[in-house]
Amino acid sequence: MGSYSYLRINDLQIYSTKSEVDPTVMMLFTEKDKRVLPMPSVGGLNVDDCDYETQGYEAVEYATTLAIAKDRLEFMGFTEATIRRDFQKGVEETLAKLEKRHEDPIWERNELLRSSLLREEEVLRNLSFDEWIVDFRYILTHEIKPNLDYWHGESETPEMSERMRYMLGRHDDTLFGFPTYDTRLFIRAVAEITDLTAELVYDVTDLVNGGYVEGDENLSEYARWQLSETFATDHKVVVLTEGRSDCRALRSALDLLYPHLKDYYSFMDFKSARVEGGAGSLASTVKAFIGAGIVNRIIAFFDNDTAAQVAMRSLRNVGIPKNIRVLRYPDIELGRDYPTMGPQGMTHMNVNGLAAGLELYFGRDVLQDAEGCFTPIQWRGYNETLNQYQGEILRKAELQSRFDEKIKSCQADPRLINSLDWSGMQLILSALRSAFHST
Repeated sequence: MGSYSYLRINDLQIYSTKSEVDPTVMMLFTEKDKRVLPMPSVGGLNVDDCDYETQGYEAVEYATTLAIAKDRLEFMGFTEATIRRDFQKGVEETLAKLEKRHEDPIWERNELLRSSLLREEEVLRNLSFDEWIVDFRYILTHEIKPNLDYWHGESETPEMSERMRYMLGRHDDTLFGFPTYDTRLFIRAVAEITDLTAELVYDVTDLVNGGYVEGDENLSEYARWQLSETFATDHKVVVLTEGRSDCRALRSALDLLYPHLKDYYSFMDFKSARVEGGAGSLASTVKAFIGAGIVNRIIAFFDNDTAAQVAMRSLRNVGIPKNIRVLRYPDIELGRDYPTMGPQGMTHMNVNGLAAGLELYFGRDVLQDAEGCFTPIQWRGYNETLNQYQGEILRKAELQSRFDEKIKSCQADPRLINSLDWSGMQLILSALRSAFHST
């Protein structure tokens, strides 16, 4: 009979594989999502039906929410636009394959096969992503279990559309009628229509019992190794910044605000690598990575200031490959009217593109003093090429220390997160998360 792994949303099984773990599914989980439960605690499993000794046996499964799975899928580039495009492409490719069957005499001579072929073609010709969404939402809401008889048999459900019969009766080979071989596309589509607090569970208990995998094996790392051919998509994104303090702050904010994504990004270790800081050095690092043919996805984040603009100009004539994104911190609303110090004294002006270093994104609760005054920016050198000044916020070390304390307070009491200002860091993290989304 073999052993199986099962993927389910709450108690509805949506996918299974025989004798192996599907690495594309495992990419949605980390080892922190792993849980080992007493066998009776496994939802929907009747231990009396098992043909193995259950006394003291444990279930091994990976579990997370659909919200977290959706974030991880978007990290991989599976956006709503992606699934819509691939859905239509999959329908067209399936119809092309079915068309070729008409050339096979066996399909023409066999009335049952020919009838099934014509029915499937009719369903696919009228199948859109939005229609699939409507029907799958109904299936989930009413907890309708898939069954081959819906499509191949004489199921007594006259009120069920032919499209839904196809989805429920062909779930083994088409993922509920979703035309793809990549389970991640299907799960990302499910995340569009399902309560994101629902639990996504990958149960590998049967594989452990059958000896196909070990219960204490690191299956998420094994999945990454198996998918080495798609290394750039499935391995960590390398994040480069202008300096050590930026790197530390961004990593801390990501860990706090998106802890389920922390294992998907790797930040430059300035201390161990003894890398020089600054915009010019970052531009040189990008060039070196391009020259070395690094296949990882890389995001190079420059400050939103004059020095960054100068450094980024040096990359204008460099052929930047698809796996590298060169970005500036996004313009921030706070920076459009911010206090600055110069020869003319204290004035308010738009510092985006001139002096918006990472500290400006730390939040109002870090930038303001006890009287509500913002830490000002001081104008320094003048760049003749760009015809603009370079500015830098005062008391940087103090602001960095205050931001560290803000992070530590929220780590100690996560309830504080929503009461503090993360709008600036969210701007950058949003750019980080969407850097490789299709445009």
